[in-house]
Amino acid sequence: MINLITMEKLARSYIMECSPYISGKPIEEVRRKLGLKDIIKLASNENPLGTSPKALRAIRKYLKNINLYPDDFCFNLRETMSKKYKLRHENFIIGNGSMQLLELICKTFINEGEELLSAFPSFRVFDGLIKSAGGKFRSVFLKDHHFDLAKILQNISSKTKIVIICNPNNPTGTVVKPEELYDFLEKAPKNLIIILDEAYVDFIENNTLDSLALIKKYDHLIILRSFSKIYGLAGLRIGIGITSPKLTNLIERARMPFTVNYLAQLAAQAALGDEEFKVKTQKTVWEGKKFLYAELNKRKLEYIPTQSNFIAINLKKNDLTVFQELLKEGVIILAGTHMFMPGYIRVTIGTREQLERFLQALDKVLSNLK
Repeated sequence: MINLITMEKLARSYIMECSPYISGKPIEEVRRKLGLKDIIKLASNENPLGTSPKALRAIRKYLKNINLYPDDFCFNLRETMSKKYKLRHENFIIGNGSMQLLELICKTFINEGEELLSAFPSFRVFDGLIKSAGGKFRSVFLKDHHFDLAKILQNISSKTKIVIICNPNNPTGTVVKPEELYDFLEKAPKNLIIILDEAYVDFIENNTLDSLALIKKYDHLIILRSFSKIYGLAGLRIGIGITSPKLTNLIERARMPFTVNYLAQLAAQAALGDEEFKVKTQKTVWEGKKFLYAELNKRKLEYIPTQSNFIAINLKKNDLTVFQELLKEGVIILAGTHMFMPGYIRVTIGTREQLERFLQALDKVLSNLK
């Protein structure tokens, strides 16, 4: 029988340096393990209103066709996006979620020993993605919970191949100032791939950054966006990259066929036309954020002001203990330790009813931990 040590030798050396991604616990798992029936999940920043009704109608209408392979080029979705964003079909790369696009970008551009540079803490998959591609991950600490683009610029080396700017940043919910981004793009070497991860861009209030306009000026810039959050399509896994045709041509060479399923394409296409649902989601999140601010201030709990659909709260306690105790109350959040922010918890901004339930459970847990 082959033992574990022998099996480890079969893997590429980089794999042992990668840690599995820890996602928010599924409701079914909590129900199964704790025997609870009434559970709310505020851990994975999912849409609290569900899914775009137009997307659901499209899924129901074409469900009978899933015996057919999807259009590998995603022509109809590209056509819709082209009209909406006033760009060419060739400006888009479509994948099985924006995380798969990140993986494709690393696979396309990273040579062994080259580096991906970002901030810390930021989205947890960056480290594993670059290591699994044979590269190295380097990061610059956030400054007051924000991306420090000036410091990132100073840390670009001859080995740096990709820079990722998460805007809004996950897990802090903060955004970069447009003028700082413009300055960074002008000064950064043009032989880098610069990724602007905008998975949460639709939740920025009074957004003054026209990032799509930058695509026409910077051939080496890639913007990533998601259908998971604002349109509620997390379960279908579909994301888009927006960049120059030069880069999409290269990335497409690394993509396996049929990565975007048939229903995901139809749902995304329909969702792009569901402005009513998008606005309703934004209103729910923005009103929920104001409510949370007020309630957290009453409790004298520190938090990071957010421009996303989640909030990081500094409990100054063992966040893993708080996480476990909230689970017992039927409330799923994300522990800060899993985001490299010990003492914090990250909470999705859900409906008013969900937020009141969370606060009630948090009060009980914190009272018991005194």
